[in-house]
Amino acid sequence: KRGAGTRQEGLVMLSLPEIRHLITRLVWARIPAQNHVLERSRWRRKHQHRAREHHYRKRQTKK
Repeated sequence: KRGAGTRQEGLVMLSLPEIRHLITRLVWARIPAQNHVLERSRWRRKHQHRAREHHYRKRQTKK
């Protein structure tokens, strides 16, 4: 399972559900502010990156 898109420091790759969310939010009838949608995606991927790092770090210390 690999997400699409370019890799940015401190962010996980875009997942298919995240891409769907971005497309839906950017094309929906009530058009939200583009900046808000993109910032939400960035925040979510940054949070996922931190969670992944902590998960891996915790598993390494159990050995």
